[in-house]
Amino acid sequence: MTQDTNTEQDLGLDDDLLAYVDGTLSPEKMAQVEARLARDPEARAATASWRHHDNLIREMAQTADDLPTNMRIAALERELAAKLQARKRRAFLMGPALGRIAASVLIFTAGWGAHGLFSSSSQLRGAEYPQFVSATLTGHYALQYASKQQAEFQPEELDMALDWMSERMQRKIDSPKLERLGYEVESARLVSADSGPLAIFHFRDGQGERVTVSITPHAPDKADYALRVVQMDTDSMAYWTDAGLDYSIIGEVDVGRITTLAAAVRD
Repeated sequence: MTQDTNTEQDLGLDDDLLAYVDGTLSPEKMAQVEARLARDPEARAATASWRHHDNLIREMAQTADDLPTNMRIAALERELAAKLQARKRRAFLMGPALGRIAASVLIFTAGWGAHGLFSSSSQLRGAEYPQFVSATLTGHYALQYASKQQAEFQPEELDMALDWMSERMQRKIDSPKLERLGYEVESARLVSADSGPLAIFHFRDGQGERVTVSITPHAPDKADYALRVVQMDTDSMAYWTDAGLDYSIIGEVDVGRITTLAAAVRD
């Protein structure tokens, strides 16, 4: 007998749910799955989240059509959009966007780490979690998934890319200053997220460690975000608001390292 209560990991391996989101079920099977979703809130939330992240990546593909031709990104974005229909969802796209967050979140409320408060990861789920951060997670892992075909441009093109992004975002955008910490920019893109235009920068250091930084105008009707550092399974993430812009950074590093990287971006 099939149980309706599943772990998030189990849901990500459920062929019926995956096919339901991809729209490949027969009408009879579709009715069965919809009946299951009506009585299974965890499965219902998981499929809704998968569709949300699929839509974000499709938006990346649509944005690519407007990019300058010498920023070689359109092929990657279209490849990502095509793979959405064929691939199994990886663990990083399963369930609620932050299902992988560990037991505690360190919030820096006075300067850069003067003292912290710990809170449950459930406080970062759903609508309480900034949408631009969710979009950054998607962009970070999407590029990792398509690592065989990276979107990149020559270093001397960065000024042109920043001018173009600034014009689209109607706000002066500067490149995150991570070079002094040993990172080089690999690619940049402008994504149409639910919260508005989102500039995403991908960096890598000499050991192959990759971090992703995003910048977006802060919504005028929302309070500024104090620096928040999140520890996940293998990654850490930080986000904050500064001078009318929202920033986020994610990488496979510990909390101390991501805080150092965040400070470098802020400087």
